[in-house]
Amino acid sequence: MPTISETPSISIYYASAGSGKTYTLVKEYLKILLCSPRVDAYKRILAVTFTNKAVSEMKSRILESLYAFSLDEPSDKMREYRALISSEIGKSEQEIQQHANAIVKNLLHNYASFDIMTLDKFTHRVIRAFAVDFDLPVNFDVTLDTKTILQEAVERVINDAGNDPILTEILLEHLENNVEEGNSHRMFQQQLYRDAEVITKDDFKSGLEELRDFSMFDFRSFQKQLRQKISEAKAELAKRAAEVKADFDRLWEQGPFIAANSKFISQIQTQDDKYFDKKFESIESLRVKKGFDTPALLSDLEKLLAKMQLIYELRTRKSRFQLIVDKIVGMSLLLQIRKEFREVQRERDEIPLSEFNEIIANNLQQQPALFIYERIGGKYDHFFIDEFQDTSVLQWNNLVPLIDNTTAGMSEDGTKGTLMIVGDPKQAIYRWRGGRAELLQGLANQTNKPFVNDDVQTFVLDTNYRSFSNVIAFNNAFFDYSKEFLASESTKALYSETASQKPNSKQGGSVRVTVSEIAEHENVVIDSIRHFLSLGFKYQDIAVLSNKNAELYKISEVLLENNIPILSAESLQIKASPDVKLIKALLQLLYNPEDTNGQFEFLYQLAQLQTALTVDAYIASNLAHWREMKKVDFPESVAFPANFDTLRLMSIFEVIHLCTVWLEAQKQHAFSDAYLQVFGDLALQCEARGLTGLQDFLEFLEEKKGLEVAVAPPPGVDAVKLMSVHKSKGLEFPVVIYPFVATPRNAPPEKLWIPNEAEDIELPLTLIDSNAKLDVLNDTAGAVFTEVQQQRQTDKMNQYYVAFTRAEEHLHIVTVPPPKSSSNPFNIETILTNFATDSGMQALESQSFIFGDDTTSKTATTDSISVDYLSRTPQKEQRNAIKIADRAALLWGSAAEKALATGILLHELLAEVKQQEDVQNVIEKAVQSGKLTTDELAPISVQMQKIVAHPDLSEFFSRDVKTITEQAILSAHAPILKPDRVSFLNKNQVALLDYKTGSKRGEHAKQLDSYAAVLQEMGLEVVKKALVYTSEELEVVLVP
Repeated sequence: MPTISETPSISIYYASAGSGKTYTLVKEYLKILLCSPRVDAYKRILAVTFTNKAVSEMKSRILESLYAFSLDEPSDKMREYRALISSEIGKSEQEIQQHANAIVKNLLHNYASFDIMTLDKFTHRVIRAFAVDFDLPVNFDVTLDTKTILQEAVERVINDAGNDPILTEILLEHLENNVEEGNSHRMFQQQLYRDAEVITKDDFKSGLEELRDFSMFDFRSFQKQLRQKISEAKAELAKRAAEVKADFDRLWEQGPFIAANSKFISQIQTQDDKYFDKKFESIESLRVKKGFDTPALLSDLEKLLAKMQLIYELRTRKSRFQLIVDKIVGMSLLLQIRKEFREVQRERDEIPLSEFNEIIANNLQQQPALFIYERIGGKYDHFFIDEFQDTSVLQWNNLVPLIDNTTAGMSEDGTKGTLMIVGDPKQAIYRWRGGRAELLQGLANQTNKPFVNDDVQTFVLDTNYRSFSNVIAFNNAFFDYSKEFLASESTKALYSETASQKPNSKQGGSVRVTVSEIAEHENVVIDSIRHFLSLGFKYQDIAVLSNKNAELYKISEVLLENNIPILSAESLQIKASPDVKLIKALLQLLYNPEDTNGQFEFLYQLAQLQTALTVDAYIASNLAHWREMKKVDFPESVAFPANFDTLRLMSIFEVIHLCTVWLEAQKQHAFSDAYLQVFGDLALQCEARGLTGLQDFLEFLEEKKGLEVAVAPPPGVDAVKLMSVHKSKGLEFPVVIYPFVATPRNAPPEKLWIPNEAEDIELPLTLIDSNAKLDVLNDTAGAVFTEVQQQRQTDKMNQYYVAFTRAEEHLHIVTVPPPKSSSNPFNIETILTNFATDSGMQALESQSFIFGDDTTSKTATTDSISVDYLSRTPQKEQRNAIKIADRAALLWGSAAEKALATGILLHELLAEVKQQEDVQNVIEKAVQSGKLTTDELAPISVQMQKIVAHPDLSEFFSRDVKTITEQAILSAHAPILKPDRVSFLNKNQVALLDYKTGSKRGEHAKQLDSYAAVLQEMGLEVVKKALVYTSEELEVVLVP
């Protein structure tokens, strides 16, 4: 590693799997901190990575290292580490110890300035700083859920059919096209949604932006123009084909100068332009028979072939028009959905995380870096970017101006600004999310030079500290072998230069390759797990990886059937918890007691907590009881501390809390309680947004996919881990089993923006499927398609690299038998099988091959430090154990004062009631907010119901009138007046109502008269005036 004086301005590290990437990042970060004379140099460093877990790990390592450096007696490992850094930065260990101590103290007092974060979080900070400039809502919410926004946008476009004539025509045509392609009309909306998903992807945003000014009318016009061109081309083709046939017939009269079954004759005779093939470009391609090859005939054939080439060009032109016209309808709908997508965002005050980079790219890339630094609150002298291979082009372009400014100058303490990039293009498996490994390769080989400063140096971390020697040796050999089957020369070069790794001191390990029919893969996995358990490994040491969630689901079912515990992404989602299912069903039933499905679900979940009856009998008996009682509530056998009516007066969080306390009393389930903690957090999130009702929360769970939120996996759970290859990236496991390794069949086509280079096509771009006949468009299209095919191969290669390198000690790959023939040279099952045979791996029974020894017992490891974890949140034994009185009368205690306070509270609550049906909702909110106590609930609720139902007050609480409450009235001749309630019976007539506490007094009626006089000055006729005395005995007085 370079010393601090040798450090280049821009350092690029190729960090292969297990090569100490985080260690290197942390070391270079520490060197900058410890070299700076400032104790707050961390404020001038920005380190970004892609996951919160990576952020946490990097922060922890830096703090642990600094703290260890500050000690007089650090551990031997940390002492060596401190000595290494001392030698690289040219400072004594004593200086490092003193400086580290000062840095730790400063950092802990300014932890918010410790800027190690995800790239998305940094982007979010920039957008927040410029929200007003970007015309964004200042309080916008960030959402990861683009799905529900996109679904609503698609629904709006479809629902607008019938209102917009052009949109209606386009939707109908798109529907017809889908049916013609074999899709059901019932699936139209789902298909439209799938097509529209490109809106949220970085790769497609530039094309959409280029087309944004085209209206649906413009697309319709393009469509008509192209159809006219197609019609003209067809007529011209028919005319020229007839001429060619006539010329050919005339020549054929001279004799059969070519074979009668020649495809050339078929093309001529059918007069169908689709048979005209470009391969007939020369006389030689016709294979004229000897004796007929006279100069005259050959000359005539030359002219005939020239005419046929014109037909081929016409056919290509027509096909190009047809390909574009077929896509215009979909493109126009895409632009319309994008427009609605933006509108939904604005209405919700939400910005999807995927939109951040586009917003910055469109608004800030041309702004001076210092201006951006000023707005975000600080300037960075050093940048660290982790996992750079996953960075998208948009993300990188947004960072370039800031980094260029930094690396082109000097920091405040006189050192040069730096950039450190760490990544591995071989682990680039997020192309579908915008990741571009080519960015890293371009920077490393200097084909991409975005910065003024050209002081760039590339380093390769070439030692694998993760895996055992046999696993490393297998991967070195396999990827060196398999790279030769790739079409991309740059990917071949990458694997040649960086795939081979040096081993560490851990010797042994094994790799097994099993070739088996795909139906047997689950059984192979079970046998493999049992084999490694017999060697002393635990379930928690084993990970099963797969390419698809559907495959993981199949494996999970089989493992559970065989009593093998599993831990998967799905099992960690709170919807997997029976307790959460029970509470969700309860909330659904509280909201809608008549919901039959909800009744069945609630009783089914309750039935799991008892053993006296079968599930069916339990459900049937309680349904019968509910019908008899004509009321839905907890079954008599359930000793729940509250009934449904009481629960409806509680907040959602209080209901979940009460259920948690009750469930804890029913059974022991410490881990399950983690699900309920997350469920309660969701309720608090919902309430923080002002969504306090049952309906609000249930819709929140549905729309935001709340039940798919996952709990953090608990430490020490002895279960086999199931995860996708993508989720496993960055992780390591003692044993990895990787089944279903096979070349994808019928992979869905990718969509590509292809520029329209022809002058006679006004539309600048066309969105084309990669399986279309792109060669008819232009030469660029063919090149793009070739590049896409190469990228697919590279992505699959990288996926295998990530999977194979997760293993520490043992790797078991399960593939399918190779096909007898394949047009795809990069066929993984063929490559694996041939490699296993050719490389000398030991052949075993049942088509298995082994490298190394997988029969030795588990390698002994040192015990990890024991840490106590809080498995659950301590529960209060009763609801509302502590309350804060927010009204003085509750503190004073006199009867008169309490009566006055009750009257004031009733007055406040009635001001929120617009119509009779509002009473229950107002009471619920008052209970939830703590405004209404349990003791006050019953009397105030009864009094409010009496008031709104009183026959003399019916017009004041009718749905048909507009009512204003507690609104000030200004008058030139009187002070500001504020009647309790003014109801507009029609445009010119109003009714007045005032609430009073205590005994009747004459000035009360006079007060109403003064209100009426001012309203009459405003041109309104007051037709009714009422005083409502809200003592224990309600009294209504109508004032004449």
